[in-house]
Amino acid sequence: MRKSARRSDRRAFSLPGAAIILALAAAALPGAAPAQYGSSQIQAAIRSAGGDRDIKAFYAARGNRPLWVRGSVLDPAADQLLELIETAAADGLDAGDYRPRALRSAVENARSGSPKALARAELLLSRTFVEYARDMRRPANVGMVYVDKELAPSKPNEQALLQAAASAPSLEQHLENIGWMHPLYGPMRKALVASYDASEMNGASAQSRQREETLRLNMERVRALPASHVGKYILVDAASARLWMYENGRVRDSMKVVVGKPSEQTPMMAANMRYALVNPYWNLPPDLARVRAQAVLKQGPGYLKKMGYQAFSDWTDNAVPVDPKKV
Repeated sequence: MRKSARRSDRRAFSLPGAAIILALAAAALPGAAPAQYGSSQIQAAIRSAGGDRDIKAFYAARGNRPLWVRGSVLDPAADQLLELIETAAADGLDAGDYRPRALRSAVENARSGSPKALARAELLLSRTFVEYARDMRRPANVGMVYVDKELAPSKPNEQALLQAAASAPSLEQHLENIGWMHPLYGPMRKALVASYDASEMNGASAQSRQREETLRLNMERVRALPASHVGKYILVDAASARLWMYENGRVRDSMKVVVGKPSEQTPMMAANMRYALVNPYWNLPPDLARVRAQAVLKQGPGYLKKMGYQAFSDWTDNAVPVDPKKV
């Protein structure tokens, strides 16, 4: 027995660049923001400083203009990065790897307005940011199957991370939203940090520990999603049995979907969607066919037509519809 649509036409259409993602557990690159750059003294200090080749290339490409300095003061994003570093445990990272004390000292010294101190803080903030962001973007081994290998996440280079941050309308908001990760990551991280804070104040209950463990697990799953979330893609949340359609970072539509069960779970996978079949046949599984058969016995063959079902001669590709009265 097969479930058929009211209309039997089957059409395929191309969805270039779209991807379908199955997971248990979400904006186009923003345009360049108007900036108030630091003094020529700061630019000269940045130009003469040593450091990573990619970071130096980033600054050279923008005339050594600072990213974290506005005029003669640090952007509030500097404090935002400090907060992220000091709570890096929420990302499964060791905050000590990013030298938070040295970073805080550099930030505090830069508040004097000294071009030399501002330049030192500028470079240290950029270096710390790329180290931290690259570690966050490490591939996660959570059982995700990448049907198309190019969808597997990989660590971006330093220059790409800094360019994305520089093009954000607000650098502070870019850090607030964890803009270098999938959009689902930031809200989960905030919830986990809030849970940590509540546990410190009120003690860790069994319920809070379970919540934290669930959040950490789902953050790891989000790490495994394709790195690029620009354009069109589909996200299937098997836990809620719901599909979400995104375009340029915004939800365009949503619908219920059928997913697996604890004994036969829907696998996590990522693949490019190249076409879609409109109104396909759906073969009823044996257990559901038995339930529907009981309804037919009670209501008669007219039940099948009313519900859009068809009976077929066999399970082969050449099966033909048969009169249900003859079954």
